[in-house]
Amino acid sequence: MRSKRVFMIVAAIGLGVSQAALAADMPAKAFALKTAAYNWSGFYAGGNVGYGWGSGASPNLSLVDTTGVGLTGFFNAGGFPIGAVNPSGAIGGAQVGYNWQTSTTVYGLVADFQASDMHKQGAFASVAPVPPNLVATTTLDRRIDWFGTVRGKFGYAMQNWLAYGTGGLAFGHIRESLNFTSSGAPTGSGSNTQTKFGWALGAGLEYGWDKWSVGVEYLYIDLGRTNTTMPFAGYFGAASDSLTVSSQNSVNIVRALVNYRF
Repeated sequence: MRSKRVFMIVAAIGLGVSQAALAADMPAKAFALKTAAYNWSGFYAGGNVGYGWGSGASPNLSLVDTTGVGLTGFFNAGGFPIGAVNPSGAIGGAQVGYNWQTSTTVYGLVADFQASDMHKQGAFASVAPVPPNLVATTTLDRRIDWFGTVRGKFGYAMQNWLAYGTGGLAFGHIRESLNFTSSGAPTGSGSNTQTKFGWALGAGLEYGWDKWSVGVEYLYIDLGRTNTTMPFAGYFGAASDSLTVSSQNSVNIVRALVNYRF
């Protein structure tokens, strides 16, 4: 009888220990499941929203003055003190891509297309001693209507996090207008609309769960130079005279991303 009672006590203790061990093991398994490495491989698509700002230097100027009415003297005397006119504003768009993952290394391709509200207008008043008493206002308006990129990605995966660098082709649509008014006869206006190609380089950080991921990305985009020529009017032979403004188109963008993986 005593041996039977001891057996029952030992069995009860053993059962209790096993239950406790099982209970202790369950949170560990749940934690291991929760922190299992995220799979970044495959096709994905999503949207983004952010902000962009230009960082170009002051434009280069070139003047044609065939009539010799004094415009060369005016501009040489500082009659066109125009600084950088760098567009800035909100951006938003969509992206699609494909990733391959090997252990903690992730590489892929991504393309995006962005609508843009980046714009800026600069108005510059000037007075030069040649011609005498000529007061002028020059207005330069610059806009980036849309842009996009096609890039490679290379990153390092840390559980559900992905840090990456990226770079590739960039393209964008740029509009510019240039106007000159003065207290004398000379006036002028010109415009330019152009799709430009260049390059993009940046980095990003992304967090994934289930089939979704969210992240933040920075890109520097260089679309080269655009030239806007303004013919003059208001005096004899003005049609042969012109001013060309050459501006650098480089922008920084920061955007938030959300992606769905298929």
